[in-house]
Amino acid sequence: MITRDYGFVGAAIVLGSIVLTGCGTTAHPVASDSPHQSHTVNPSPAVSPATSSTPPSSSPVTTSSSPTSSTSAQSSPTPAPLSLSYVTYHNRIWGYSVAVPQSFTESGPVEDRDGRSWSFGSVSIVVYGEYSNAMGHMETVTSALSTLDHQKHPAYQAHGSDWLVVSGTHGSQIYYTKEFIGSTHKDVLSISYPAIDKNYWSSMVSVVSRSFTPGELSNVTPAPGLFQTQRVTIPPSITVQLEVPSGWTKQRWNAGDASGFVWVNPLNSTEWVRMLFSGNAGALLNNQGHYDVTQFINNPGVQWRVIQANQLSGQFTIPIGSISIPIGNINLNKYVVYGYAAVITRPSPLGVEIDAVAPKNVAKVISTSVVIR
Repeated sequence: MITRDYGFVGAAIVLGSIVLTGCGTTAHPVASDSPHQSHTVNPSPAVSPATSSTPPSSSPVTTSSSPTSSTSAQSSPTPAPLSLSYVTYHNRIWGYSVAVPQSFTESGPVEDRDGRSWSFGSVSIVVYGEYSNAMGHMETVTSALSTLDHQKHPAYQAHGSDWLVVSGTHGSQIYYTKEFIGSTHKDVLSISYPAIDKNYWSSMVSVVSRSFTPGELSNVTPAPGLFQTQRVTIPPSITVQLEVPSGWTKQRWNAGDASGFVWVNPLNSTEWVRMLFSGNAGALLNNQGHYDVTQFINNPGVQWRVIQANQLSGQFTIPIGSISIPIGNINLNKYVVYGYAAVITRPSPLGVEIDAVAPKNVAKVISTSVVIR
């Protein structure tokens, strides 16, 4: 890029059963691990009011006093029943849904992934979908369990043909992870809350876990209905083809000596794909006078993931906040850019650049789908 200034189908594990003993923790499941429980749970249970529904160690601190002293908190977590109402979040891209406490604060999108996160003090809920084989590696329940076992060392795990659950402790927090894994992508739920309040939050974990329902997990890549093939012809005979998320709007784009097109997500203008062409031969040459794609893409922070031996094409990433595109209210890129670039030498020198600014696994699909003929 020439530098420019553009202005649980899975287990229902009740984590209230995790018992802390001394410095170690052992997780003991209370509910049976039925792989299809999550499809039948009412996501908005009516819970009778309690005298107080504010947990001692996870509520926002508003005064200098604490409802529970440190001594009593260490000896006995809050036994009071949890009174919560729930709302359902549905992700239209991946099709999954989950019920979350209405009193939790939505923290926004999950960085580099298509999902959402919510929090209440030290309690967090994260849910997202991502491609599991976008880069040619087919993830399975077995491989995912192996990765989680290595990364998190869970105290408890369960799994079925297309789902898994792991739980344990990390520092002072209990974590709970539930994944549905298909042939092309997976849906993930992650919950974290203070171990000292495990009795208080266990019912919430159970409701959220059982409400987590996956979308379709067996689409081909790119998934029908999620992506559409776009082709652009550059005179006299060059065609650039790529996959763009369905429904994104296309418009022409010009900047300096470059021109092309941009596709923007109409529901979230921070997600976009840009295709640029530049015939500035001087910008395509390195100091030795050879065509070099790394001269064409020279943004600060650019990292080359793959470069062909002839230096004429490659895949790259650019950090968040490094490029801008003045369309609507778009400013600096909110996601890591996954891109593809090529230098075409005949019939005349031409630089081609594709920038995908979207959740990571969507952007990877776009940048790895580029075909130039």
